Amino acid sequence: KERTVRVRLVDGAHGFIRVKGKKVGSAPPEFEYSIPKCDAEDMLAMCRYKLSKRRYKLLDSNGTWEIDFFEGLPSD
Repeated sequence: KERTVRVRLVDGAHGFIRVKGKKVGSAPPEFEYSIPKCDAEDMLAMCRYKLSKRRYKLLDSNGTWEIDFFEGLPSD
């Protein structure tokens, strides 16, 4: 509840780590950094939850909706 840490690989080649803090006002403090691919792979191997996300964009007369679809289960 106090923070979220996300490690991801993009296109199997680029690693990123993102840390989000507890929401203050309308948005949480957020930091994201690129990291070496091998570090991302090692960190992901240590993670309890492994999820993947696909984002879809839906255009309508009110603008653009972004819909995220998550797949995966806890690896317990």
